[in-house]
Amino acid sequence: MAEDPQSQGVPAVVKDPAPEVAVLVEEEEAPKVDAEVGKTLDDNSVVKPCAPKEKRDFPMRETVISLGSGGELRFNWFVSLFGLAFLWGISIYCMVEPDKAKVTLDEWFAETIQYFTWFYIVGNPIMTFFIFWLAYRYGNIKLGHKDAEPEFSDMSYFAMLFSAGVGVGLFFYGVSEPLWHQNSNYFSEAGYRSQDEIDQWALEITLYHW
Repeated sequence: MAEDPQSQGVPAVVKDPAPEVAVLVEEEEAPKVDAEVGKTLDDNSVVKPCAPKEKRDFPMRETVISLGSGGELRFNWFVSLFGLAFLWGISIYCMVEPDKAKVTLDEWFAETIQYFTWFYIVGNPIMTFFIFWLAYRYGNIKLGHKDAEPEFSDMSYFAMLFSAGVGVGLFFYGVSEPLWHQNSNYFSEAGYRSQDEIDQWALEITLYHW
């Protein structure tokens, strides 16, 4: 008994009504699926998210609002509403009761400095080494097509990140923060240090923060 060609992966041959004309009907290949991450791969091995699997692995409280121009607005309603309520609550409190709000916020600030300074000092180097570990462990992952070239050079990326994250703040706080530290830190206690030492500590604290 002859075996079915389709069972062996051989394209089926369909005879055309016209004499001696044959048409090959290719069997549609099933999409290749990465079993580990549950995502389909196209011919160029570009990872595309598989919606049902992705929603199961990464549940999101996502809300979609259709816009009149044909687009849509997607956001996490819980995070957005909670953040807006908290920020607007603090803002309204400061506008309605400015004197009481100043006292309350100063107390919160003093308690944070008193009880959580250790966390800032310990967390700073831990996060720094964690970032270097992330770069070492996952730095070879390309965000884009496997043949895509970076749009900007490393120096351009560094300049943009520095300008956005540090450079803008230094224009303002580079001058105002040392002046503030001259009168508002442990090393500025009168009678214990000279003015030169107080100024030096103000600069050192500023440099440490940045």
